Amino acid sequence: MKGIGMWGILLVCVLLTGCNSNSEQTKGEPKKEQTPPSKLNKNKQVEEPEVKKGTPEWDMLQIEQAVENNDETVFMSYQNSENHLFFKEQKRWIEEAKFKKEQGYTLSVDISFTKENDTKGMVYFRVKMSHPNFESTNNLVIYQAIKVNEKWILNDVPFETLTSESGSITVYYKKGQEDTAQKTLKDATDIVAFYSKMFNWKPEPISIKV
Repeated sequence: MKGIGMWGILLVCVLLTGCNSNSEQTKGEPKKEQTPPSKLNKNKQVEEPEVKKGTPEWDMLQIEQAVENNDETVFMSYQNSENHLFFKEQKRWIEEAKFKKEQGYTLSVDISFTKENDTKGMVYFRVKMSHPNFESTNNLVIYQAIKVNEKWILNDVPFETLTSESGSITVYYKKGQEDTAQKTLKDATDIVAFYSKMFNWKPEPISIKV
């Protein structure tokens, strides 16, 4: 009986030791509370879904990065070179963006894409520009996107046109802006006639967007 009693005491001690090692905190250490799952994820950066090459989203991302990196070559490779007026305007824009950054401005773009069919979509091009000494600005420009050789590029939205009798002035406007377009064409025609008479000015073809 004496031997059995000793074994019983040892067995109880082992069981108690096991329970203590799993349930008790070391003396002097504060008890650690388990963080709820919502708090665990709060400070972690949410991973955005991977953008796959060959998709319009991937192409739009390249345009954003080109603006951020002042990469005019890449930016212009995503503009419709067949639309000469639009291509010229876009080249001027990226050059102006680079110049503004050199003057201390911070410029960022955010592009969203809406697909219409397999070869056409709409692009919402948001531009935010700020400067330590001036008020920040936010602008939205809407472009058409077209798929050319498995690549989505920017193009101008469709415009109506008015042309002067001489054919040297063209006004581009959207539906609903007919009155403004007519007035713009008349004013431009008068100005060109005045400068031509006063200074013998012979301008190249002029394009005006309303």
